[in-house]
Amino acid sequence: MKPRRNWSNSIAMVTLLAATTASVGCATAYAGDRHRNAAERAQDRHEIRTDKKNQADDLHDLARLNNLADQYAVATKSSDTSAIKKIDNQVHAMLVAEVGEAKSEVAKAQAEVNRSRREKRSDKREIRENRRENAGPLERADDRHDLRDDRRDMRDDQRDRDREVAQREKLENIRNRWIALKGKTDPASVAAKTSMLNQLQGMAKAELKQNAQELQEDKQELREDRRETREDRRQRG
Repeated sequence: MKPRRNWSNSIAMVTLLAATTASVGCATAYAGDRHRNAAERAQDRHEIRTDKKNQADDLHDLARLNNLADQYAVATKSSDTSAIKKIDNQVHAMLVAEVGEAKSEVAKAQAEVNRSRREKRSDKREIRENRRENAGPLERADDRHDLRDDRRDMRDDQRDRDREVAQREKLENIRNRWIALKGKTDPASVAAKTSMLNQLQGMAKAELKQNAQELQEDKQELREDRRETREDRRQRG
């Protein structure tokens, strides 16, 4: 005679196993969210520090440009060819350094675009996995929110990259034009170089304004990430 199967115990075990699996899944998802939120806040703080450094550098660059432009105006007004040539060399050296820095900024901006692209792919993969595993509405909502954030970050990073590329191209153009006129003291050459100095001053002011705006945006993003972390904690109980 076969032993009677205890269906009540079997059902209880299956129910317990399902509950345990769901609990482990939720705990794993929560741990993943905590790790992601911490990484996002760290990235926000890094970008804020970078913005502040850029702001200080831009103020220094603008002050230096203003000083060179003033010296150039005095030298040209007094027809001091020796002083004009000296300033020509100083501006040329500055432009070479600025172009090198601009290339570095383009590379950094492209790296940010690549990072955002990876995060976007990761979130899409997580959404597909959660669909296969029939994740709860809370996890699915978090995934959709993260994907929206990644798309926004991707657009912002691409915009920043394009702006850095445009800045590099402008600087390269001015550098090449300056090299062609360096050492020349005829009225047409002096006027062209004065115009280029004014253009550089305008670019420095625009960059300073842009970095101030980015600093405010990054501070706002840090506040939003902190608020999201608090909300996640409340929802998870």
